[in-house]
Amino acid sequence: MRKLIFTGLLAAAALALTAAAEKQPPPAWMRARFTDLGSPTYADRFPEEANFSQPLQTPRGNTVSFRLNLLSPENAEVKFEPRNFLRIGDKLKSGIKVKVQPLIAVHVEGNTQWPVQNFPGGTAPENWRTYQIRTAPFDLYEVVDPAVITGCRLEKDRPVSFLVTLNIPEKTEKGLYRGDFVIESAGKPAVRLPITVEVSSVKLPERFSLDSNHWLFPEPVNLTSGKVPEYWSEEHWKLLENSGKALLACGDNMIYTPIIFAETPLIQTVKTRDGRYEFDFSGFRRWITTFRKIGFTYFAGTHMSSWMLPLYVQDQATGQRRKIALNDPEFVAVLNAFMPRLRQELEQLGALDSYRQYQKDEPREKDLEAYRKFAEIRKKHLPGVRSIDAVLDRKNLFADLVDIQVLNLPGAHQLRDRIQAAPERYWLYNCTSPYPPFPNRHLDRMPVENRLWPLIAADFGASGFLNWAANVYRGADEYKTSLGPMPNGSQKPGHPPGDNWFLYRGPEGLRPGVRMLNYRDGLVDATLYAMLARKNPEKAKALAGRVIFPDMARIYELSLGWREAPNLFGRTYSADPAQYNVLRGELLRALEKETR
Repeated sequence: MRKLIFTGLLAAAALALTAAAEKQPPPAWMRARFTDLGSPTYADRFPEEANFSQPLQTPRGNTVSFRLNLLSPENAEVKFEPRNFLRIGDKLKSGIKVKVQPLIAVHVEGNTQWPVQNFPGGTAPENWRTYQIRTAPFDLYEVVDPAVITGCRLEKDRPVSFLVTLNIPEKTEKGLYRGDFVIESAGKPAVRLPITVEVSSVKLPERFSLDSNHWLFPEPVNLTSGKVPEYWSEEHWKLLENSGKALLACGDNMIYTPIIFAETPLIQTVKTRDGRYEFDFSGFRRWITTFRKIGFTYFAGTHMSSWMLPLYVQDQATGQRRKIALNDPEFVAVLNAFMPRLRQELEQLGALDSYRQYQKDEPREKDLEAYRKFAEIRKKHLPGVRSIDAVLDRKNLFADLVDIQVLNLPGAHQLRDRIQAAPERYWLYNCTSPYPPFPNRHLDRMPVENRLWPLIAADFGASGFLNWAANVYRGADEYKTSLGPMPNGSQKPGHPPGDNWFLYRGPEGLRPGVRMLNYRDGLVDATLYAMLARKNPEKAKALAGRVIFPDMARIYELSLGWREAPNLFGRTYSADPAQYNVLRGELLRALEKETR
């Protein structure tokens, strides 16, 4: 009897399993996966792990971006259909808008090896390898195509990646919203990917807490992959405007502004027959008007002293155009004539308060007297205009000569007390350095490291972030190569991968890279951090510890160099993209609690 009952139970269980199996959806005909924007995607590999933290945490009035990755076993035409986001519990419509854009791959031919000793296929230091996403060469999906698409053609066995952006309206009510991203193809079952977004009651301010400037180089050849227009032509101005919009969308609010320096300067300098210097400010007026109209707050004049930006004078008496050397007394004479005229123009444009002046980049102690000379010229003729420079000033020699001192990571640790006492006087920056175990922004590092830098600046109390290289291609094709050329054009050796640029040329102007979108996410995090720090600094500091580890400060306190630090310490920061989404949620919940 017991045997019959047991046999019956087995049969019933088998029938139940069969019925359950029949109800299971069939396996997806293609591979589809969301991944975090802070993780890399490759042109030859489908991401094996989702690495995607849901729900996505966001304030109101923000944009949230992530990747869609597809791999089809056959050629196929697919359509994308994002379904309405409804609030879980009451089905309130969110108003969230979704757009999809293709991502374009770039080639990384060499890893970061040394500061400016990077060769294609070269060997990185052994203790750096765990910090690098992959050994070069490889192709990485990095560039955002401006086209907004509703579908695409997939090629058999070719992994592709797309940028998905959610626009969260300011009026969105607090709550947890769920939507579906549906991928359809004729004769195939639909593929559905759920998206869950947690919208906070906190509204993102109209302005980020940090000012931001990635230097835009305005040469036409550095702005387009199409036909290169003439300098300062209407086509050139359109490229400049489009490129400025790309920088603005990534969080910059300060634009690097050409003045009298460069082979084809924005402001022409003419020496008249009677020995006076005259300047044509028409292009400068258009520059200020153009970039102010599209949304820039600040304008930073190019360096008064730079080997990258020569000074040319058109001599009426001889008809010749002469290059004036930095050590020529005439160089100072031109500056003394130009700066008062610049002030007049700024006054007429109502831009005195929004203009900044770079003087000399990264001066060392040996440059002190030369730097002092240019600072005195600026102070004399541009009173009230603030200067800004990356200054490696360990002995406080330059403090009275520059109004906004831009520090690297070691300098920020050394001057932490000064930063907190006068945050308006300090920014942070990075370029080829720092090296492991610290974060950087190179293409062979986790993209989320770009998101960390604004938070590091905010944690120090700095008021801005600077990078030198929006688009310094120096003749390289940034899609086919990533080792940035040296000033002489060499890429053997060259700068680390992606160090010379964060934006990429298209026919219409510059296009953002994924690293810049991560950077914008970091500006959002830094802004939420700053909002909380004003109310509860201890809580803000504790939350930042989720991604900024104590060893970052300890290494500098021990005066360890970058050669020895990786052997003694592990990673000084989190490289897990999910932790940044969790951190943002914690910041938002803490802010909500503080405002009850």
